[in-house]
Parts: sequence; structure tokens; C-alpha cells
Amino acid sequence: MKICLIGGSGFIGTNVAKLFDKNDFIIIDKAPPSKKDYFFLNIDIRNFEQLNKSLKDFDVVIHLAAEHTDNVTPKSLYYDVNVDGTKNILKAMENNGIKKLIFTSTVGVYGLNKKYPDENHELDPFNDYTKSKAMAEEEIIKWSKNGNNAIIVRPCVVYGPGNRGNIYNLFSQINSGRFMMIGNGNQIKSITYVENVAQFLFQLINYKSDKIEFFNFSDSPSITINKLVREVSLKLNAKVPKFKIPYLLGLFVGYVFDLISFFIGKKLFLSLIRVKKFNSPSHYNSDKAMKIFKNPIPSEIGLKNTLEKEFLNN
Repeated sequence: MKICLIGGSGFIGTNVAKLFDKNDFIIIDKAPPSKKDYFFLNIDIRNFEQLNKSLKDFDVVIHLAAEHTDNVTPKSLYYDVNVDGTKNILKAMENNGIKKLIFTSTVGVYGLNKKYPDENHELDPFNDYTKSKAMAEEEIIKWSKNGNNAIIVRPCVVYGPGNRGNIYNLFSQINSGRFMMIGNGNQIKSITYVENVAQFLFQLINYKSDKIEFFNFSDSPSITINKLVREVSLKLNAKVPKFKIPYLLGLFVGYVFDLISFFIGKKLFLSLIRVKKFNSPSHYNSDKAMKIFKNPIPSEIGLKNTLEKEFLNN
């Protein structure tokens, strides 16, 4: 079986690639992978002609490519890459007779402040990133109706060594002693260690289904922000102030940081959307995925590995 790993140079893709024999897959990405001996094609998924020529003789496509960070500029990039890029992949797969797609979406398509949504929960995307992912899912659903097999995985927040997302920023602030809790910290967060979601995606290559499938994915159990901050501060031997900034005041501070960021033309560690996401309960039902898969890395080991490699062994 020959696999095309689109977006394989990114954070999750790098960890998926480690699970293959190097002769069994090719990476397509606009940036080269960190491991130089992988087979690699430098292609932007917005370029249909290059994709169409390159997607020959593959059995499965794993589609990880996306614009996903906060405050991408211009915002049209979310749609150019995440929606139109996905359309290009689907059309190229159709032209080349590839019948199976594994696509990474996001639990963000459910929206903010939802109560433990499972895969059947209605979608309510709240920003350009989640809207573009929901639109990409719609295109895949249409594609699947033509006799194709699609699996859509909606991971929660993914963390691990090498990631520079919101979880890393939280750990970094705790480690530096600059962390201040915004809100009461009681919100439950579903998170997952990168090696777990990578192993799940790898297992899905041989998953048999004659219809489109959706899977939420997270580690179990989920954790409150208060508990996560407490565990991280203990492992890093860092002090965290007991005083907590009220949520409404935090929103105002996030808005001020957005203004500063706009005028200086530089992203800052705090923003309005980050304050909202930080204080939003994001607890997701991943029972369906856990019926066919058991996370190989327990949460405490994933946390330990991340903190040691990023902060304690430097």
C-alpha cells in the first residue's frame, strides 16, 4: 500500500511519518520535512496542476495540510488553502482513481461553549479557521457520495515537543513566571499528545468502512485548566500567583493586545480570541475513537515528555 502524506512536514505530519517505512509513503508539502531522506515533493495544494500530476499510483491520501494558526493574514488564506486546496486534492484523487482519504479537521467546528459534543453534534464554527474546516468537510462529504471512502478526524488541541501552539505558550508562561490565570480556571479541556493522534491516523489506513466516518479524538481523562496549571507548575518548579484576573477584564486586555499587535505588525502572546478560547469549556466525547483505539501514551507521560524536552533539558 502506497500512502501520500499531504502536509507531512508539519507538527502532526512529522509524527505520522515516523511510523512508516520510508519506502511506503511520499510527503507533499510546501516546506521540506525535517528528515532529509524522506521522499518529498515541494507542492502547494493550491496548485491543482502539480497535484494532479503527482497523485499517481497512491492507495490512500492523508490530508493534514492547513492554515491553522490564529490571526493568519490575509484571512482569505484560510479559505484558499483549507477549502480550495481540499477541493484540488479531491479532484486530483478523482482523476487518479484514489478512493480513500483520511482528513484532519478540528473539534472547533462544533463552536465554543458546547456541552461534551460527539460526532453527531451540529456544527457551529466560530472563526475563519473553523469555518474553513467545516466547509472543507462539506466538500469531502460530497466527494464520498461518489463511491469514495472518507474518514474525517476532529482532534482537540494537540501538544508535544516541537509544537508552538497555545498549549506551548501556556507552558512557557508558567515556566517564565509570567503566567496569570484569566477566569476561574474551572473549564474542562480535552487535549491530546501528538504521538497518540499520529498513531490513530496511522491505524485508520487499514480501517474498513463503506461510508464516510467521523471521529473526535482526545486523550482521556480530560483536565481542568486549574489542574493542568498546577501539574505543570509542580513539574517545572515554577510559582503561579493565586490571584486570578476576572474574565471580563481579561477580554479587555486581549482587545488591547490586538490593537497593539495591529499597530506594530507583530503577533503577541495574548489576543482576544485566545482569551475566549482559554475560558471556553472544550470537553469532547471521543468514545467512538476509543472503541477501536487505545492511546499508547498516557497523559502524564505525554506531559512529562513535553516538559522535559522543551524546558527541563535545555
